[in-house]
Amino acid sequence: MTSYGMMEERWLQEMQKPNLETEEQLLQTADVTLRKYLLHIQEEIKLETLSHFLNMLLVDTFRIKGFVYLEDTWYLVNAVGNMLYIEPCSEKKETQKNVLVILSGYGLPTKKAIRKAMEWYPEVVLKIE
Repeated sequence: MTSYGMMEERWLQEMQKPNLETEEQLLQTADVTLRKYLLHIQEEIKLETLSHFLNMLLVDTFRIKGFVYLEDTWYLVNAVGNMLYIEPCSEKKETQKNVLVILSGYGLPTKKAIRKAMEWYPEVVLKIE
């Protein structure tokens, strides 16, 4: 029985939430638009200089993360969105010394932003991979 403004009960039953607790595996795919850059950072720069450099990149990246050794101290660099955290951390093995991973995606001008920041702060980056 329907009338204007009312739905048949069978329609509502068909629109019920699907059962998400199935044993079937969910299809997972890789994000092919994800871009990764490795920045090798100079050890001789000041922490403040690195902070200014990274702040120039924040809006054009998804994520920045890595360990740097500056001014006789180890720091964890961690950025998501426009939030940058650089905090001292306990000593770390020197296997990946002063390497920052930068993640971005399709449409973000990350490479251009890195080049621009390097123009302003040419002493920060040794090389980019």
